[in-house]
Amino acid sequence: MTLLRNLGFLLLANLLVVAMAAGTVWLGWRGYQLSTYGESAIGHVVEMEESTDGEGSCCVYSPVIEFNANGRPVRFEGSNASDPPAYRVGQEVEVLYLPEDPSRAAINSFYELWMVSAILAPVTLILFIVLNWLAIARMRSGQPIMDDHE
Repeated sequence: MTLLRNLGFLLLANLLVVAMAAGTVWLGWRGYQLSTYGESAIGHVVEMEESTDGEGSCCVYSPVIEFNANGRPVRFEGSNASDPPAYRVGQEVEVLYLPEDPSRAAINSFYELWMVSAILAPVTLILFIVLNWLAIARMRSGQPIMDDHE
């Protein structure tokens, strides 16, 4: 029964790592597409969207950007939020967007295009190695990966 529980835990832990890896690849692919195939435009911060931070307290701010693509106005919210705000209303920013779908846009900065995937990639790799190394070491010694009291 311990072997079955260990294998189940190992499977679930690796599914989490695969989900993190998929998110990392998706974010990296998005940044790659915009930086390789995207067109550049000048946008303006028209408002700051306020939301709660990850801990439930108030507040972090995301820029809402407006720019023109193919003669049409496009509006999008920046992908990263911060406190204090990284941008101010009225600020001019360079925007990258896909010509075939201008709603797929981002501010042209390392922070907006690459920061999350640059952090997630090594974290995902380390998590994969550590989880599997610890789990396999405990399984080889005949111990459960997670004791009942953990």
